[in-house]
Order: sequence, then structure tokens, then C-alpha cells
Amino acid sequence: MKRALLAKHLLPLATFERRRPELQAEAQAHREDRAVQIGGSATLSFENEITVRFRLQEILRHEAMSDDAAVQAQIDVYATLIPDGANFKATLRLDFASARERALKLQQLRGIENYVWMQIERLSRVYAIAERNMDHADAQRDEALQYVRFELGETGVQALRQGRALSFGIDHPAYSARLMVGENVRQALLTDLHQRERVRP
Repeated sequence: MKRALLAKHLLPLATFERRRPELQAEAQAHREDRAVQIGGSATLSFENEITVRFRLQEILRHEAMSDDAAVQAQIDVYATLIPDGANFKATLRLDFASARERALKLQQLRGIENYVWMQIERLSRVYAIAERNMDHADAQRDEALQYVRFELGETGVQALRQGRALSFGIDHPAYSARLMVGENVRQALLTDLHQRERVRP
């Protein structure tokens, strides 16, 4: 299968540096429409091509990476966060008020990524699948970050296109909450379902 994202699709570092404020604003706008807070501490930040592309450019900028093979290796990992047209992909972030609470809660909420669910109106819940390949890509990552995906299947995709409501929730023994998302979020995620195999030059 043809790669959906290649090193040649990213901007040269000098060009990215010049356009960074503009691209950062674009990525932030996309993130705001794709952020779902579930309860007081958990947030799902849904990814798409624009958010992943900006994240990659930031990584390459920070590491001053220019070797084509090294750049493509980074792309191959993070491109897995781009939805493929039949799923949603997200970063699950846990936030706490203090370092002490954080340490305690992370112990209590171990494995929470396995209890996160999505539900489309009149369909069964779909539980998140942890993206374990990202663990290898980011060995130093914060324990409060998890990468997950939700597989919709054709039935789910069609149901969303028909305008059915969309909810997310968590039913971990130590954390329970749910939320029906607003129409702006539902429409943003629906738009991402149409991005299969599409990469801007």
C-alpha cells in the first residue's frame, strides 16, 4: 500500500520556521474542535492529518533532523495517528491539580485506556484500542498520555453521516464519566472520516 505521508510532504525546516505561527494557529484551531473532556481529569484530543503533520514538523524542528531515513522513520510512526476513514484516533490525556494527586491517581487509573468508549446513537458502545506502537516510539513519554483509536465500521460511519448523536465515556472502576459531544465536534470528526489516503502536496 502506498504510504499516506512521506518526507517530501513535509516542509523544509527553514520554510516551516517562517510559516510556524500560521501553521500553529491552524493546528490549534483543529485541536479545539476535536477536544473532548470526559469528567474532570480526562481529555481525548482527536488527531487528523493537520494536527499530526504539525506535530511531526515540531519534532523535526526540535531535533534538527534532516536525514531522510530518520525523518521517514518518525513519519511512519506518527502517521499511524491519522484516521484512515473508518476510525477515530486520539491522544488521551490525564490532568491533575498537583504532583502528589497526579502520582496517586496514575496508580489508581492504571489501564484506563482500556475503559474508554465511544457510542453512536442507537448503536452499541465501541471501546478504545490502545496504540501500543506509540509506546515504542516515545519511550520517555508522560504516563498520563495514551494513544487510542476507535473503530467505527461501515455501520458507524453511515450512522454519523445520518446525523446521529455521538458520546464518549470512561467506565474505569476508579473513574466514571460520559459526555455527548456538541455538533461542532461531531462535524469535525465526521470531516476527518473523509480524509482517507489524502495528503496535501
